[in-house]
Amino acid sequence: MIYRFKMTTGRKDGFFREYEIEQNDTLYEFHRHIQDDVDFDEAQMAAFYTSDANRNKHTQYALFDMGDGAMDTIMLEDLINNKINYLIYTFDFFNNRSFLIEFIGEIDAICRERYPRTVDGKGNPPDQLIDRPVQEPLPIDDEIANINNKKKSKASKELAEEEYDEDNEEKYNDILDDEDLGMLSETNEV
Repeated sequence: MIYRFKMTTGRKDGFFREYEIEQNDTLYEFHRHIQDDVDFDEAQMAAFYTSDANRNKHTQYALFDMGDGAMDTIMLEDLINNKINYLIYTFDFFNNRSFLIEFIGEIDAICRERYPRTVDGKGNPPDQLIDRPVQEPLPIDDEIANINNKKKSKASKELAEEEYDEDNEEKYNDILDDEDLGMLSETNEV
């Protein structure tokens, strides 16, 4: 038996693909076919989630077992027999971007046809990864950097006045530790 799935982005961009895959194939084989079809880099992380019609994520099946099983151990037939008709295929974890996959039926295998295969589609797939603007440092990051610079400067001046030995290194670390609390409390009062 051959299962048929429809994959979309869930947006109104017109992109979709329809796949046929053997019932005894694993999620990993499905993953590999999707990667090849949309020309994604296989070195990137990806995971399937079981889902419902409302797109709520449930069980996760990643490339490596994260607690619920790995892709290569989960048979499509087992999912369909358990009434799992929806999957979410996350391909960009940093930006939470996914494909929505719906089971749309089953057909008899066509003699001499190779599966999995893409049987229909429209539109260009989204880029696998997107560039995000560099996040501006938070004000607290600047304050911490200033505190660290002041501490290093003061400790360096004190150590420059003395000859280096292990006792001075301990003194330097003590100076930094003592001033951490005082300077942070002064900054928070501002």
